[in-house]
Amino acid sequence: MKKIVILAIIVAAGCALYHLFTKNESATFNFDQYNSLKRSDNSFYLLIEKNGCSDCNELNNSLPVDKSIHRVDLNNEKMMESWSQFISEQEIKHVPSLFLVTNNGVEKLEGEGNANVLLMNYQKQNKESR
Repeated sequence: MKKIVILAIIVAAGCALYHLFTKNESATFNFDQYNSLKRSDNSFYLLIEKNGCSDCNELNNSLPVDKSIHRVDLNNEKMMESWSQFISEQEIKHVPSLFLVTNNGVEKLEGEGNANVLLMNYQKQNKESR
C-alpha cells in the first residue's frame, strides 16, 4: 500500500512539473495568427520569449493571463524561422521583448531583456490607455 501511495505522489509531482514547464507551449502565437490579428482593429501585446530564459519566465509569471497578450516562444527552430523578419525589423537583440501592436503599427516597450523594466512599462502603458 505504501508503494502505491509513493508512486501516486511521484506521478502527481511529475504531472505538476510537466504542466509548469510546458504551460506556454500550447499558447505560442504563430506568425499567421499575428498577421491576421494585426489587420483587425484590436490592439494587443506580443511577448517574444524563450522557454528556459529566467527573465522570460519571471515576466511571463508576472503578466496577467490575458487574451490580449500573445506569447511567441523562439525555442522552436521553425517558430524562429517564421518570425525572423519580425525579429530583424524590430531589431530584437534580447528576450524577453514586449510589443504593443495597434492599427497604427508596432511599438516596442522599453526594457528589452529585463523582466522588471518590461513589466513596469507594461503596467504604465495599461494605466495610460484606461
